[in-house]
Amino acid sequence: KIQLIEAIKSCHKPHIYRRLLTVQLSAEGKKVSELTSIFKVTPQTIRAFVHAYNQGGLEQLLPDKKPGRRPRLNLTTEQWTEIIHQPPCSFCGAPTIEKLNTLCQNWTLKLLSNYCQQYHSVKLCPSMLWYILRQHKINMGRSQLRITSPDPEYTQKRDRTEAIKKKAETLELTSEDISIISPGIIPVVRTKQAVMVYYDETEIHRCPDIGKGYQLINQQNRITSPGQDEVKYLLGGVVYPTGEGLYQIFDRKRTMEVESYLQTLCEMLDEYFIFLVWDNASTHTTDMLCPFFDAYAQQIYPVFLPTYSPWLNKIERLWRQMRADVTRNSFFASIADTCQTVIYWLCNVSYPKF
Repeated sequence: KIQLIEAIKSCHKPHIYRRLLTVQLSAEGKKVSELTSIFKVTPQTIRAFVHAYNQGGLEQLLPDKKPGRRPRLNLTTEQWTEIIHQPPCSFCGAPTIEKLNTLCQNWTLKLLSNYCQQYHSVKLCPSMLWYILRQHKINMGRSQLRITSPDPEYTQKRDRTEAIKKKAETLELTSEDISIISPGIIPVVRTKQAVMVYYDETEIHRCPDIGKGYQLINQQNRITSPGQDEVKYLLGGVVYPTGEGLYQIFDRKRTMEVESYLQTLCEMLDEYFIFLVWDNASTHTTDMLCPFFDAYAQQIYPVFLPTYSPWLNKIERLWRQMRADVTRNSFFASIADTCQTVIYWLCNVSYPKF
């Protein structure tokens, strides 16, 4: 008891002083309920302090001194960003599923704590992780669904397209860069300045594209329409990054229309070698186009995007803007007027802004 009193007098740390004082008051007859209200702790904590003192005296009551500094996880903001931008179930291609035992797509503080222990041998509680992430300006937020392509060669095709895109930006693209798209193929044309053309088709309808509008609750507005719809097909290609383009309107969208357009494109860009970037539509992948590409092998080469990946085709942005500015929520007297308005818009669109 004398040692306990001396320890209380010489103690300078509040959390240790509370333990010593709890044991002293308990020895003086204070009940657990009274000590709980005094120190604002649970009854289990009070009993744990008293039991530790009864078992081993002051040495058992005082907390163990851990030698050295506690471990820290010294990751930069860029490293934290790289971690949280990858799902826990496929982190860096490592066997994370086996180590973290999770199939989660989103990080939680508990998962991050487990990750730090498994991959960096550092134990951090979730509250400490929250504080660390706030220092790096990383907050909890709602995730968005990311569109992906089922193409097993998505990454390879995307990277090849991005490679020639970067060369097109610096005007360094040449016909020799066929080797980027199809390694091992020897160009059949002498070295020639090349351009990158994004190609696609879209439909033009006489019926207006109906957009959002104000209306009464539970009542839909009725929009006047001609009844029977008429459809034309706009075939277009835009040169990246200059914005120069060729656009033609046809009654149908068949292989012969596509071939006719490509012939006109080759005539317009006869001084350049053309990398034609397009999707995998049936009119693009058909064998009926093989004779055309064989005949124009010295001027044009098709570059196929991954399947179901329209976000990689730059001209899709042009179609979206064209609908927003021209066809959506607008009604024209005839399909000819609609096509004429679309052509006028294409001739006057600000490509640097686009």
